[in-house]
Amino acid sequence: MRDAEQLFRSTAVPDSLAFFSDLSPLNQRLFVVELWEALSKASISGRQEDERALLEMLEGWEATADIERHPEIVAEIQRPKEYVRVDLDSLDD
Repeated sequence: MRDAEQLFRSTAVPDSLAFFSDLSPLNQRLFVVELWEALSKASISGRQEDERALLEMLEGWEATADIERHPEIVAEIQRPKEYVRVDLDSLDD
């Protein structure tokens, strides 16, 4: 998979996958693995649900790239959260 990742980085990526360069290095590796698995499954089975799953996977990664393109969003997502304990029993009253 490392070779596939390098191939994506060193060759012209189709316009439909232009978001690849916006992914972090870790997410680039994860994307290549998921793409390989989804393409393999869709091409072997030929089932529409596998083709739909491939499209959904691509849309999900494109959304991830959109988030990673905005450092302020990434910082907000990674910010430690403060949670308030809620007594669920008191909600019944």
